[in-house]
Amino acid sequence: MLNMMFSTDPVLRLRLLSDEEGFDPLSHPHTWELFFWALIIFALVYFLLQKFAFGPLMQTVRAREAKISGDLAAAETALAEAAQMRAKHQIELDAAQASARKLLDEARSRAEALQAQLEATARTEATALITRARAEIEAEKARASQELKNLIAELGAAVATRVVRREVNSADCIKDTEAVLAAVSKSA
Repeated sequence: MLNMMFSTDPVLRLRLLSDEEGFDPLSHPHTWELFFWALIIFALVYFLLQKFAFGPLMQTVRAREAKISGDLAAAETALAEAAQMRAKHQIELDAAQASARKLLDEARSRAEALQAQLEATARTEATALITRARAEIEAEKARASQELKNLIAELGAAVATRVVRREVNSADCIKDTEAVLAAVSKSA
């Protein structure tokens, strides 16, 4: 127990003294004096801490809170502006897509009209070419037929001249050849 009395723990020492010897710590003559100086020192330390430590610390905390709330307000404003910009850009994008669709539709319809026009022009040119070719064929056929008739008439006149031994007129042979060809055409 003696070891406990010389302990470094003041609370333990006071408890031991009060239990064994009837010691009352408040009745000790230096207790009130120590209490008074402890209170003065506590008030002085509190005042100094309040003035030099807690005051600037609280100002820093308040400034930080103000900055954070300002940053939050700025972030909310930026978010609202971003939403407005996004909506604006979406509207512009929709308008651009509609314009692009309109341009594509116009280009498609112009291409279809141009294709139809080119097809009509090609048909017209093809028809004109076919008609010209047929006319040229008919003209060439008529010319060839006429040359053939003239050749047959000349050959007929030459044969008749040798057979008959007199001069036969080519014009008469042409008339006779045409009559024979007409008769052959009718029978065919």
